Amino acid sequence: MIEKKYYKLVFIAIMSIGMSLVISFVFTLINTGFTQQFILIWANDFLLNSAIAFPAALIIAPIAKIGATKLTQPTHFH
Repeated sequence: MIEKKYYKLVFIAIMSIGMSLVISFVFTLINTGFTQQFILIWANDFLLNSAIAFPAALIIAPIAKIGATKLTQPTHFH
């Protein structure tokens, strides 16, 4: 089992892999259709997408958390 202190890193890894799988599948399907080479092309696209998605998520996640926190803070009227 992975230590709790790595939760955020593991979460980002799982999310970026999942998003890369879905997005690469959809765009490969749109661009090539279900051809005999589909799985090979999709796998290649997925690996490339994952290499970009994971570091991007590491950078974007803290920014998104700050933005979401600011957008959802309760408003206090005095």
